[in-house]
Amino acid sequence: MANAFQGQSSPKPLRGLKILVTVLGVGVIAAAVLFFWLLITVSTRDGARSGGAAWRNALDLPPGSVVAGVTASGDTMIVHVHGGEPGRDERLFIVETRSGRTIGVLSLGTPR
Repeated sequence: MANAFQGQSSPKPLRGLKILVTVLGVGVIAAAVLFFWLLITVSTRDGARSGGAAWRNALDLPPGSVVAGVTASGDTMIVHVHGGEPGRDERLFIVETRSGRTIGVLSLGTPR
């Protein structure tokens, strides 16, 4: 007994569906490859080029000073320093975290 579709590759509605599924499959694979490529290139990018450049800076501390604590808030970092013992010559150094620039110094105690 002969098949009704014998001699044809597929009926027209199924041929269109096969093409659509193939095109969508290729699109999904291409999107996945693009996603992983972007993920890898962005994660391996040098910090200086991505805008988050690392900085190196030193605070001018008097001899014998001790860092008591560091607090970060937004784009600023506050470094609490005291001169040897707490309550004596205490200072707060306000540092801008994006550039490492010291914005200001607040003296909390009187130097002795």
